[in-house]
Amino acid sequence: MQLKKQGVAVLLGAAAFMSAAPGSATSLRKLSFEEMVADSAVIVQGVVDSSVSKQTEGGVFTTTKVYVSDAIVGNVGSVVEVVAPGGVFTSGKFKLAETYPGAPRFISGGEVVLFLESMPAQKGYEVVGFSQGVMPVEETAQGKAVRSLNAPGGKMAVSDLKSRILEIRASKKSGAKSGVRGLAD
Repeated sequence: MQLKKQGVAVLLGAAAFMSAAPGSATSLRKLSFEEMVADSAVIVQGVVDSSVSKQTEGGVFTTTKVYVSDAIVGNVGSVVEVVAPGGVFTSGKFKLAETYPGAPRFISGGEVVLFLESMPAQKGYEVVGFSQGVMPVEETAQGKAVRSLNAPGGKMAVSDLKSRILEIRASKKSGAKSGVRGLAD
């Protein structure tokens, strides 16, 4: 009889916890390339160095250091720190992971083009559009390229990508001055 009472108490406790826990769903809106460019304070090309995860009251966050080889948009130093939700952390003697669907992940030593917005409170940047704002750079027979659905063969040369970014930014500036809406509006 004692076992039955404990079982009922556990079930009731679990039901109360589940009903009190806020329900949430994450939905990632697909951004156009123009929206990513417009929403970015900084766009850089660089090499991923290292990542450190930290558990906070708001959850687990990972800060990744990226060595900048080219500041395409914005003024940054030779290193940017990118903060993303989730990561692996140690709790006691256990390693635990907290993940978020669509959150950017970085591979140490990988080259990337990053679309970033400022996070002054964290003294770093966050990726625009979650993982949409991370474009891995690949070495091809024709040179460095990123994956692009709009390019022939699904890849776009990094030099063409940079030209397109600067074109969109210039269009937005001239559109704002003349009262004409730019591509990113």
